[in-house]
Amino acid sequence: MSPDANAVTNLTEIAVDSTLSVEALMAKSDEEGVEIVECQIVSNRLMEVMSKKGLSQEETSRRTRMMTGRQLTRILKNEHCPSLERAVALSTVLGEPLDRLFKFKVKTRKILPPAHGRPEE
Repeated sequence: MSPDANAVTNLTEIAVDSTLSVEALMAKSDEEGVEIVECQIVSNRLMEVMSKKGLSQEETSRRTRMMTGRQLTRILKNEHCPSLERAVALSTVLGEPLDRLFKFKVKTRKILPPAHGRPEE
């Protein structure tokens, strides 16, 4: 059995439903043997930041050059999760790092080493 096939049979779920910042998310993915299998944005501070910057939804969406005002409205209401490209565009337009704009729900799994003494298939 190849090492990759063996690793797949030894997956265990960990850290389900943890809410992390982008920095914590990256640190988690850098851990040896941990794989991020699902990531969702669960909340955002876009409206608050847009307000502080004096930007309307229309102006913000126009400046991203990647979404319509309607798409931004759905993101603001947490009805739609933006793609990474759109999240980065919003971060750039608003001048705020991703982890100050969004909070994430992350599902990870740990790839366990092959069990010793277990016959390989």
